[in-house]
Amino acid sequence: MFSTLCTLAKKGGNRQYQSYFQQLLSDRLRCGSSSGNLVKTKHAFLRGLLGTKHPSTLVSMNKLATVLSDQGKNEQAEEMHRRALGLKKTVLGKKHTDTLMSMNNLAIVLSDQGKYEQVEEMLQQALGLMKVGSR
Repeated sequence: MFSTLCTLAKKGGNRQYQSYFQQLLSDRLRCGSSSGNLVKTKHAFLRGLLGTKHPSTLVSMNKLATVLSDQGKNEQAEEMHRRALGLKKTVLGKKHTDTLMSMNNLAIVLSDQGKYEQVEEMLQQALGLMKVGSR
């Protein structure tokens, strides 16, 4: 279904299909789908419609990683955060606010796993980029 929606949205402008997608999410929520499933659904739709490197898809990827973390799936969350961070560095740049936020989010997941040396390294990197960016 999503591949069809993505194809139609690419061919005919995406406003109509974004509206349809919002209705689909609303219907799934009323039927009792979990928020994690909704985030996965939205991420799959955005990735298909806009591509992996689109800023909206990257935001969605970060949200999905956060949901995985909230569910206690820290290894999956770490992997997703690392992918999102790598793409954000490439697409948005190292000093972009969203990239720095991804570094913070990855540090949180690493902390939850007791990987404190990696946490310190990640946060030191982010702090260094913030200092350079504020000059």
